[in-house]
Amino acid sequence: MLKRLVSSVCRSVSHVTVCSASWDRQEWSITPENAPVALWDLICKHAVVLLPLCTADQQLQVAHLLIKTVTQETQMNGEAQLGCITMTDISMVMTQSTGFQEMLVMQSSTVCALWGHLQNAIGSKRLVKVAFVILSLTCTSVAFVC
Repeated sequence: MLKRLVSSVCRSVSHVTVCSASWDRQEWSITPENAPVALWDLICKHAVVLLPLCTADQQLQVAHLLIKTVTQETQMNGEAQLGCITMTDISMVMTQSTGFQEMLVMQSSTVCALWGHLQNAIGSKRLVKVAFVILSLTCTSVAFVC
C-alpha cells in the first residue's frame, strides 16, 4: 500500500511543471493555476518519509524538479501576494532543511540532476545561476558535515 502511494506521488511529480503561481496554503484556495504549488508543498513536507521509498528514477525526477524550481527565473506579473508561497520558496526551504541534508540518497540524485542542468546550461546565460546553486548547495552540505 505504501509503495503504491509513493509511486503515485512520484508519478505526479513527472507531470508537475514549474509555475510562477503563488498559494496561501489554504485547501479551499487551490485552483488549477496553483495546484502544482500545493502538490510540491505536500511532497516537500513529507520528503523525509517518501523519498527513501522511491526508486532511483523517481528520486531523480524529484531532484530534477527541485533543481528546476531553484534555478528558474520567475516571471510573475507584479509581486507575490503577502503570505503566499511559490514553488521556488518551497524548494529553497527544502534544500536548507536538515532532513534534506541527512538523506544521502536524495543528495546523490540532486548531484546527478545538477550535472544534467549544468550540461544544459553550458553556453547559455543560465550557467552562472546554475553554478551559484551548485556552489550554495555544496557549501551547505559541507557545513552540515563539518
